Amino acid sequence: MTIPEIAGLTIGCLLIACGIIIAILFFCGYLTFRSVMHRKETLDRLEQSPYVGALGPNLKEFNEYRDDAHKALKGTPFSWESVTADDEIRLFGRLYKEENAKTTVICLPSYMTSAVKCFADIVPYYKERGYNVLLVTNRGNAESGGKHITFGKKESTDLLKRIDKV
Repeated sequence: MTIPEIAGLTIGCLLIACGIIIAILFFCGYLTFRSVMHRKETLDRLEQSPYVGALGPNLKEFNEYRDDAHKALKGTPFSWESVTADDEIRLFGRLYKEENAKTTVICLPSYMTSAVKCFADIVPYYKERGYNVLLVTNRGNAESGGKHITFGKKESTDLLKRIDKV
């Protein structure tokens, strides 16, 4: 084989490899898009899952319970608390105060959920026991600033700032 033939063969192999890599990336992108866009379908399938028993008789009942707790919390007075993160992003949270409370419970949701939705049933529980409750809104969500989450890189120092404030 001559050098031009070898070069042509090498370029051909590289093009095929690039094509395969691009196809894999498109497939992964499709799967990600499908999982996000078909969330309701996933929840419907989850309701029929035998593993949902930990949430109660079924997921629908659990969601109704959570929605009722959220509606009840809407009438509970709170104050907005804010801190400024190290990167100058303003972060907010709802502080439910209890008179003479010496301790504050900080409820920190996962990265794509609302603390109000997640912890609506917990607020009355702790308030009745004499605690303040802070429902944190993470960076990049709802009232807090920022466009992106960092999966703990910046959120950890955000939490330390909140702890210092309360």
